[in-house]
Amino acid sequence: LPLYRQEDFFTRHGLHIPRSTLCDWVQAAAELLAPLYERQKELVLKSPVLWTDDTPVTVLTGGKEGSRQGRFWTYIGKQHPYSVYDFTESRARDGLAKFLTGFQGYLHADAYAGYDHIYLGSNDAIREVACWAHARRRFFDTRDSSPRDAHQILEWIRQLYDIEDRARELSTDARRELRVAEAEPVLDRIGARLA
Repeated sequence: LPLYRQEDFFTRHGLHIPRSTLCDWVQAAAELLAPLYERQKELVLKSPVLWTDDTPVTVLTGGKEGSRQGRFWTYIGKQHPYSVYDFTESRARDGLAKFLTGFQGYLHADAYAGYDHIYLGSNDAIREVACWAHARRRFFDTRDSSPRDAHQILEWIRQLYDIEDRARELSTDARRELRVAEAEPVLDRIGARLA
């Protein structure tokens, strides 16, 4: 809960804790947990596969501006499955670049253009893994303007999802064999339709 709501909650129960005190407690807890955060970040960045996404948050600034939009970024490592959060003042790519310093592997993210600089500037140390959910959304949005093509591609994407559902419990080698046998032909059909 936001601190102003916690302050109101405590007051309703007869306990007055000033918001400034709550802020101090949050800051003290964050400082105590900083070494744990740094260790989790270090381990997440050692994972060969990393997932990331951002969420906009309203940042209260006071004064004339009042508020602006900041970003919370979530990073999840496959080998070290921690969720590490990072806050940036904007969606500029420098925040991503700073957090991902030293990372080498596959980065699974949406199509935000800020990632392009990360991929291109890494000399192939960071490889892009595109997100089917984001790609699917574009075809879903075109159902009215191009129904036949949109529905066909949506069906093929559904088939890919079904293949991945079946692959989930398989060994790495069996998963690869299933993808080569069943997913690659579907991907070839999608590529041919989009060409």
